[in-house]
Amino acid sequence: MTIDVQTRPESGPDMRSRVRMAVGLNVALYAVLLFLVALIILFAVTTPGFMTGNNWLNILEQTAPRLAAALAVTFVMTSGGIDLSTGSNVALSGSILALLIADGVGVTTAVVAVLVIGAAIGAFQGWFVAYRGVFAFIVTLAGFYGLRGVALVLTDGYSVAIPTDAWIMTLGRGSVLGIPMAVLVVAVMTVFSWYLFTRTTFGRYVVAVGSNKESLRRSGVDIKRVLLKVYIFSGVCSAIAGLMLASRLASGSSNTGMFFELEVITVVVLGGTALFGGRGSIVGTVIGALVFGVILNGMVLMGVSAFWVQVVQGAILLAAVTANAWLDSRHSILRA
Repeated sequence: MTIDVQTRPESGPDMRSRVRMAVGLNVALYAVLLFLVALIILFAVTTPGFMTGNNWLNILEQTAPRLAAALAVTFVMTSGGIDLSTGSNVALSGSILALLIADGVGVTTAVVAVLVIGAAIGAFQGWFVAYRGVFAFIVTLAGFYGLRGVALVLTDGYSVAIPTDAWIMTLGRGSVLGIPMAVLVVAVMTVFSWYLFTRTTFGRYVVAVGSNKESLRRSGVDIKRVLLKVYIFSGVCSAIAGLMLASRLASGSSNTGMFFELEVITVVVLGGTALFGGRGSIVGTVIGALVFGVILNGMVLMGVSAFWVQVVQGAILLAAVTANAWLDSRHSILRA
């Protein structure tokens, strides 16, 4: 007589491994969120007026252009690349907008032209990265110099005014129900970017390109086309950021967006996106942008010298890179 003994599958260790993996992958997001909460508490206690509604609207409005560009750079860095040309693209976009309007071109036509030029810049840089195999650092560094140089040539180094009655001015100065228009626009961009990154095949391909490009290529995916689309998206988002800043300042200038690309990269890295690709988070980028905006706003309200603000920015970037390196090593251990 034989007795069949049924054993339950050992799901305990597997479940624990999944939990550890989930926590490990999101530890950067949890850390930056706690950091943001700590900053808010610190400035709320030490700085009068920090927690007022008007000040928070100001923080969100100041953060909007930076976040608009950072959303796309999240895709770029997750794919294993980098974009150093965002600040120069911002300057060129604002300059072209102002010059076209000054030459009598319709505002809508000028805005569309700026967005098309932004996409063309992204496509040009993406072609070199994807189809010619040139390092993204070199390609976008060339854009860093070249695009701002074009803006200087076009404007002769002067600011070009934008008429205050042009409808594009509502992007930088208008509001709906008390909420700045730029904040509403970047909110829509955030939702779209999150959906694209987390709910579409394209988003999964972007992550795969940064983590295991060769396996993705062998599966039949056109990696070059994925990378080209990533840089086109970055060019368009940088152009939108340029429109936001130009409409806020009521002028286009070749000096707009100085160090903008470094701030954007800091925001993206602070949000937990891996420096060498394979991991990214749109939610993390949003939180990173808020951290950056809260720090700048809080230090200004405290009367801290602008020189110290740059010191803090450098410290934040170093801390974010260090945390990224630790997270990459931890991620490797969890996957093993």
